[in-house]
Amino acid sequence: LSSISNRVNQEVRVITVIALIFMPATLISGIFGMNFRSMPLLDNPFGFLAAIAMMAGVATTLALVFWRRKWLG
Repeated sequence: LSSISNRVNQEVRVITVIALIFMPATLISGIFGMNFRSMPLLDNPFGFLAAIAMMAGVATTLALVFWRRKWLG
């Protein structure tokens, strides 16, 4: 029973870490999805790419941090 409990705890931790990796991207896309007239990067021709770069950068940083702490598998 203890072995099964430890395995379930490890799997829940991995699922939580994966959710935490994608949470900032969801926040950034939610903010940019709002209909505001004066939004940073809205009139910039590279605004979309900057938003994608922010999402990828934060997700990569979090993935590396969690991987170094051995929380991913």
